[in-house]
Amino acid sequence: MLENKIDELLGVMLKKNPHLNPVVSEDWLENVIKLSTETVDFQDNYRSPEHREQLIERGVMWHINKLDGFTGNDMAALAMEYTGDFYPFGTATDVIKEKICVSAPEQLFGDGERRMIMLPTVKKKFLKEMAEYELKPYDLAYDKIEEFQKAGGIPNLPWLKSRPESIYIDKNNEVWLVSFKVPAEHSTVISAYEDPGLYYKAPLAQDKIFLEQAGVKVHHTAIVPFSTKEMKVYVSEFPVDLEMEKLVVDAGNQYWGYVQRNELPKRPTGKDYSYIREVPPVLQKLIAEHILTKKIESLSEDKAKKLKERILEVSKTLGIDWEVIDKKTMLPGVNISHKEARYFNQNLLKDEFRMLGGNPDDDKFYTNKTQTSITVVRSAKSDHAPLVSEIQEIAIRTMQDGLEDALEYMEIDQSLLPAPVDPTLLTPSPVVLDEVGALMEELSNNSKVLLRQSQQSNLHVNELAF
Repeated sequence: MLENKIDELLGVMLKKNPHLNPVVSEDWLENVIKLSTETVDFQDNYRSPEHREQLIERGVMWHINKLDGFTGNDMAALAMEYTGDFYPFGTATDVIKEKICVSAPEQLFGDGERRMIMLPTVKKKFLKEMAEYELKPYDLAYDKIEEFQKAGGIPNLPWLKSRPESIYIDKNNEVWLVSFKVPAEHSTVISAYEDPGLYYKAPLAQDKIFLEQAGVKVHHTAIVPFSTKEMKVYVSEFPVDLEMEKLVVDAGNQYWGYVQRNELPKRPTGKDYSYIREVPPVLQKLIAEHILTKKIESLSEDKAKKLKERILEVSKTLGIDWEVIDKKTMLPGVNISHKEARYFNQNLLKDEFRMLGGNPDDDKFYTNKTQTSITVVRSAKSDHAPLVSEIQEIAIRTMQDGLEDALEYMEIDQSLLPAPVDPTLLTPSPVVLDEVGALMEELSNNSKVLLRQSQQSNLHVNELAF
């Protein structure tokens, strides 16, 4: 059993990584043995109990070997945080926690598991798509990588490790370094194809640095996302220039220092930004969506109150009796109910408590909780007022467009309406805006106009430009 070899494996870990804490490392090792065992049993491809133990130990050693440097996958988070941007699948702190054994690796799930299962199919489709280049796996490159790693790798960059997944050589003897991705959403596939982010490019840049130091000239680098919807690969080739290589090296040097000191980086707090363009793009998008949603919400709440009064007023003139307690009046698209509500009178309770000699304002009756709030700038004197004002105008235009689409969908003759329809006739949700209509009953003995809005229109805040 591998559990009996913990001391031996721990000795290997500490010899290769003397900065590690022995106690923390032992706990980490036990978790990794458990993870490797679960992985081997899940794959269920061992031939005998002895072979199972070999596979488990191989998995454990793979994780141990990852402790002495940063891989390309690690660099995705490191490079993003180094440039002040945000990586949705982890932070530099997460990476360093693994390197100093504060946290153990976890079982593959979601994107990772899907990618592992689909990878053979994806590679076949990639080679078919690239048939004109006559690509073949470049086994010699892997031999050079292994020799270079055994020799110690790059002397002045001990942290820079490389385990390229796919290296090919074409009919012109040019080398292709390829990274395959299998996102869950088709939109992510298209995004990765049209504009691969730094978190896709940085890992390949690191692999390119290592390969060329090992004596393998890389001519092409490409991200290849695979659409499970279309069962199709999208090949996105891009250059790795010296600037990107420098960024990778600088980020690796900075964060490897934390690993050697057995420290976790302190993320910057309390930073103020004067202009929206200073904020990382992912935060720009979230800010835009938040402001837009809050503005539509504010406009809609005000309008909803006025619409309620107007609907009740018009309904009453048409003889619709909705004032009977506990009666629900059903109209096309809306229900009107009139109920008696019961409310708890806190003020009366406080008065009764005071009469009994108590003090309802005593601090012991209150619980203090901290909360984070995000409020949209309201002051016209604020430096950010023009930004908020412009987004509010976008909100109004969006609501107007949504209403016009709904009226068109319902084939309503607006000339029959007794008054112009307010353009803010909408009730929003964070992503989807529900166009809510008004209802008109008989305007004459022989004519009836039904105004109802039931169409939903998506608001693409991604298209907001800053």
